[in-house]
Amino acid sequence: MIKHKAKLSCTSPNSTMLNPHIYNIYNIWDIQLQHHISCFQQRINNSEVLGISTKIRLQQLQNNLWSATNILQHSQPLIDGPNKLTLNFKIIQLLQHLGISIIANSNVIWPNTIQDGHQLLEPILNQHPKYNTFRKQLRKNNILFLEQLCTADNSTLLKWHHLSPRLHHLTKGKQPLWFTFLEDTILSDRLHHSILPHFHPPGVNAFAYNTLPIKKKLKPWLLTYNDNNEEIIIGKIRKHLPNTNQFSITHWKANIDLEHEHYYPLPDLNCTPCTGCHLNSNRINQVCTMNVSATISTSFLGRKTSKLKLNANYLDLIYSTAIKHPSRTPHNYPTINISNSTISEIFKSNDCSDKLEEIFLNNSSYQEFTFYTDGSVTDIGTEQSFMGIGWVQVNNANQVLHKFSAKIYFWPSAYKAELFSILSAISTVPRNATIQIYTDSQSVISKFYKLSTQLNNPNKLFKFNTWPLWHTLLNIIKSFNLNIHFHKVQAHTDNIFNNMADSLAKQHTFSLPLNFKYTNIYNPFHILQWEQNFVELPTRHFIKNICKAHILAMWSSQKRNNEWAHINHHIDWQSTWLYLNHNQKPSSNFTSFKLNQSKAFKIKILLNQLPTYFSYHNTYPTTFINANCFRCNLPDSHSHWLTCSNPLLIINIINSSTQHILSKAELNLSTNQLYKLIRRIQNHPSFDRILFQANSFYLDLTLKSLISKTLVETIHDYNIPTKIASQTIVQILLNINDQIYNQI
Repeated sequence: MIKHKAKLSCTSPNSTMLNPHIYNIYNIWDIQLQHHISCFQQRINNSEVLGISTKIRLQQLQNNLWSATNILQHSQPLIDGPNKLTLNFKIIQLLQHLGISIIANSNVIWPNTIQDGHQLLEPILNQHPKYNTFRKQLRKNNILFLEQLCTADNSTLLKWHHLSPRLHHLTKGKQPLWFTFLEDTILSDRLHHSILPHFHPPGVNAFAYNTLPIKKKLKPWLLTYNDNNEEIIIGKIRKHLPNTNQFSITHWKANIDLEHEHYYPLPDLNCTPCTGCHLNSNRINQVCTMNVSATISTSFLGRKTSKLKLNANYLDLIYSTAIKHPSRTPHNYPTINISNSTISEIFKSNDCSDKLEEIFLNNSSYQEFTFYTDGSVTDIGTEQSFMGIGWVQVNNANQVLHKFSAKIYFWPSAYKAELFSILSAISTVPRNATIQIYTDSQSVISKFYKLSTQLNNPNKLFKFNTWPLWHTLLNIIKSFNLNIHFHKVQAHTDNIFNNMADSLAKQHTFSLPLNFKYTNIYNPFHILQWEQNFVELPTRHFIKNICKAHILAMWSSQKRNNEWAHINHHIDWQSTWLYLNHNQKPSSNFTSFKLNQSKAFKIKILLNQLPTYFSYHNTYPTTFINANCFRCNLPDSHSHWLTCSNPLLIINIINSSTQHILSKAELNLSTNQLYKLIRRIQNHPSFDRILFQANSFYLDLTLKSLISKTLVETIHDYNIPTKIASQTIVQILLNINDQIYNQI
């Protein structure tokens, strides 16, 4: 229906309708994307009931994911439970599809994940196509780390039926496929079950230190030893004595070969009940019982059949018991550094931050400070864009105490540079200080006072530019009890200190970089990260830009655009969009039937969709057989209709339109200059009927609404502003288009 109203054919690509610079039709999918992701960020940062309920739901998803990686940063979040259909998980999948993750500072440990530095099984097993099934089995058995399957020294992988000391339950049934795949992947020696060096977990197995008693209903056994004669003791647990942290056991004798070097192959072990020995407590007749320490014993789930089956590797049990007795106590106590400086918290450590630390040490004995701050940005909107900051600290006698300059990266704008300069200056003052800030940025001053009094609505926390910097600044002021007064300075005047700060800011080419920590402790919120860059923009605005970029990529990558794709970098797209929209913004509400018809005509030329004989021949070759023009019998093409009836008519239209528009345009040129300009435009390669040089413009491309940069520069060369030059060229082409539509 929309294409019909726009006077376009139903075969017109949807990306043309969605293109924000042409018809700018909103895509419902993109609208939902912007809404849900921005609302999701508000919900996870909310401290009230809304945020608490969201955290509970996300924790459920995290538990279902069964991974030590936070689900908000996971590259492939897979959920198999009933909550896989929830809105929260759908939003997380959308974020992952867009390449966006959500990061918070290290103090925000949520959703809760197990972060103990162990070797994860996930990166090993996810290479298998059935990993999703493996993950369910691992979750059922509470297995997450490789150490849970290893011996006490982490050198050997335990066999499947020897895992009861680690898992606290019997591994019933045949060996699962995931365990077989793990053996095939990490073992260097099948006989000894030795682990390859690059999979070898470092240090001693922390899971071998487990001293929690196994539930009595599981019928646990234990292995320990006697300190007096170093005798190994195996027994069935009868009762746990919590007051003394001991087990009452029934003693069994075993013939253990302590000279055996490898865990596997394991020699046979014969165990028989002890009828009485020197360790017997004599509490029960004809049964040897004793009390042993729960701390220096290792539990396992043995079973009595015709003989005792340990369901464990007894050498690993001995090793696990031995490591619970350290031979020495460590004396290297941890050192805790307490600093009153915020610099190391909000800036990454480098030579530039070290310079700020030096200034902070010099300022630590003062309470009143005066700073002149400034920021600079160059070549904004290009890949050569750079930002710099600079500030000067003066005393009451107007003497310069400190100077500072640095270059900063990402999301370039003059507004950010000004704010960053103020933040770096404030980071050098101690607690309870009074600060006078002189800046030429009224926007920063106004925003500061607005946020200081109106930042109570949780829905407004992330709806302004550079919000991570603002939250960091405001929280530092609150935490350090700083008293700040802003003063507006007229830019580029005779103020010596402001000019000095401006000069320092413009030295960013030679300055050291100062890198901001977006997840610092003064910014307690979750923040979006896209392509390893943190997002400072309002979430909805950022997602909207991504959607627009995606639509533009779809539109420009169409096969029908191959004829001009090679000169893409020579096209003045700003002028092209203005031409397609009649020298107005695409969001302009002003329209009419005439403008709609004119725009449709231009779009059809661009898309090669005019109902010409050549188009019909390409679409219906069996019906329109002849490839030549039916009127002049010359070879036909998409643009043949321009010159078929009168080859000179298009040239006359170009010449008359150029002279008419430039003559009435207020360009402040002399008669001679105007004449030369008219001739230059009329003879420009963009209006050549034939392509004389490869990778250049000619008339067909210009009439397709593709405006050459050099065509605009032709007017700009006469010291005419680029905006006026662009509008003038667009006006010429609009006049040409109207005459073509009316006469041809």
